[in-house]
Amino acid sequence: MREQDLAAPAPQSFTVAEIARRHQISQGTIRRQIRDGLLEAIKIGRCTRVTARAEAVWLENCLPASQAAQPESSEDRCDD
Repeated sequence: MREQDLAAPAPQSFTVAEIARRHQISQGTIRRQIRDGLLEAIKIGRCTRVTARAEAVWLENCLPASQAAQPESSEDRCDD
């Protein structure tokens, strides 16, 4: 592996608990979204991580088009 490859920053990722907390929904809902293929996640051993990019795509698909460009409030949640 070249030294330049090691210097590249890794994409930011979050745990299921962090994603749930950020969007004020349960971890079970996040895990269901992952299981159903609605939220892309990666497994590293027993750990599940969601990249910032996957989170953004999930939010775009989860929110109606009129809300996607607006900041999220506590009333605008993507629950099952």
